[in-house]
Amino acid sequence: MDLPAPPLRQSPAVALPRALESALRREGLKVKDERTRGHVPLRVWAGTIGAQTPPATGAGPGTDLSTWIPAPRTASDASLFCPGPEEVMDAHDRFEVSLALGRAVIGHVSDPWFWLTRSGTPDPCPADLEWISSAHRAWKVLGLAPRAAVVTREGWWLHPSGARRTWKRLRH
Repeated sequence: MDLPAPPLRQSPAVALPRALESALRREGLKVKDERTRGHVPLRVWAGTIGAQTPPATGAGPGTDLSTWIPAPRTASDASLFCPGPEEVMDAHDRFEVSLALGRAVIGHVSDPWFWLTRSGTPDPCPADLEWISSAHRAWKVLGLAPRAAVVTREGWWLHPSGARRTWKRLRH
């Protein structure tokens, strides 16, 4: 007896605002422009996706997260956290960083997003889901709608909708 092939798993048909799709594409271009080949380090963002990149004053390796406060930005900017490649962060650390990023943009951005930029495919990996889970809790504490994205050179993935887009060659 021949069984039918299982249906292909595709991105849910979610109608996204054109401005959001354009912002996610701009963010992908930034990731590509940062490093056209090789590894792109994980970056954790909050604010307006696709906004002008903030100055490199975000927290980095060795930052004392208990006292770190991201500098306030303008309404078109975003706040940034750059964990070190060897830095081990538990759920509490990720929550504190997400909370600090959210607080930094809450008065400047009307509807902030949480997103990650990194190497690889936009499919969520365990580290992405850990960050998104912590950000989800932090956004709830701040009274914000929990929305997150993973953006790479190869595409993007949105949480909680699961919408995604990939491209073979992203060009300006």
